[in-house]
Amino acid sequence: MIAEKIESGDVEPPDLATILPRFWQYVAKWGIHAALVLLLILLVVFAVYKRRPYHRAMMVYDVVEALMETDLESAEKGINEAMRLLPGDVRFCERKVHILVMRGKSQDALDVLAKQGASLTSFEKIMKSWALMSLGREDDALAEISDLPEQIKESPQVAIIRAE
Repeated sequence: MIAEKIESGDVEPPDLATILPRFWQYVAKWGIHAALVLLLILLVVFAVYKRRPYHRAMMVYDVVEALMETDLESAEKGINEAMRLLPGDVRFCERKVHILVMRGKSQDALDVLAKQGASLTSFEKIMKSWALMSLGREDDALAEISDLPEQIKESPQVAIIRAE
């Protein structure tokens, strides 16, 4: 009698019989597969996120910040790499000019600033003044900082230029 009901499909065979509702049967059968697929998708998304040029450039930038205190040559190489990954970022240009001035490459710093055009930040103007001072062009350096806001003119970096 049970064999007849199993054959007709009214009753499940004992090895397939379950007390779980249909949804939980699917979860029990396919849940591990779905979790693995989701994990794989998350790993791919994470890897793509970490490989973005912006993310990589910012990671290099953080290293450059630390290297500026100990190894200016490596800092310059690092900022060049960051600028290659993310060209046109003002922070990178400022940092490169700062590194070049600290290394005594004043003409190179002025060349980088010349590529920026007329729209220089206050920090870039100060660095340009420092570069001009190191090249012996004091009048140009003073003219460069003359149009800075008063609160910036009182900063130590500007005071050094004015004192010399």
